[in-house]
Amino acid sequence: MPEKTEETELEHIRGLVKENGDEGNER
Repeated sequence: MPEKTEETELEHIRGLVKENGDEGNER
């Protein structure tokens, strides 16, 4: 697994937001 970088964190957060149903909180 690649080291945790800003990109991986952003992708993880985006995945969580999508799982939450994308409440429209786009940062």
